[in-house]
Amino acid sequence: MALWKRLKAAREKAGLSQEAVGKLFEPPITRAAVAQWEQENGTQPEISKLTTLARAYGTTTDQLLDGAVKFSIRQNSSEYIVGNTVRGPELSTVPLISWVQAGRFEPASDPYPLDQGEKLIYTSKKVGARAYALKIRGDSMENPGSGRTFPDGCIIIVDPDKAADVGSFVVVRFDDSGGEVTFKQLVEDAGKRYLKPLNPRYPMIPIGDNAMLCGTWVQTIIDGN
Repeated sequence: MALWKRLKAAREKAGLSQEAVGKLFEPPITRAAVAQWEQENGTQPEISKLTTLARAYGTTTDQLLDGAVKFSIRQNSSEYIVGNTVRGPELSTVPLISWVQAGRFEPASDPYPLDQGEKLIYTSKKVGARAYALKIRGDSMENPGSGRTFPDGCIIIVDPDKAADVGSFVVVRFDDSGGEVTFKQLVEDAGKRYLKPLNPRYPMIPIGDNAMLCGTWVQTIIDGN
């Protein structure tokens, strides 16, 4: 059973609503954030939050993580931990880069050699050689309702070699605004394409010839430190 299914089953068995689970933390988190943990391809809770969840659900972190990758990476090593078991280098790594570096993306070459990243981020997804990681800044991609959300400070894995379809989450550079880079959802309306924030307080951004796709979202890692 996948981690998200195990989290949902444990919560329901404990008789707790997603809203009640959110109130277990200090500061409290939103019901939408809890819902993300219980969705296929959603976000994963930090290990510290898993400890709280296990206690509230009357289980253990090892039982919750049985068969799921626990993003607890040993420093200066490619080893990671699943429960109490150390596993080998099955994960791949991508460099965590700055938004300025993301704006320098060049499609004909690999612009993100590992020695240029701030640090390496581990991912359990199969990604191309040019994949990289970015840290989300601000709340424009925080969804106040249900569905996927990208909270401030979370780390996303981006793959320039993954095709972007309508509905995909993408990193785009605008060449007419000093190479400004943004992360939004690609949407289409009346034959025109836009970049849509998940937070309704922000406007949609029309896409013109000045916009260049710099990669497509692959995975979110909350516990990226």
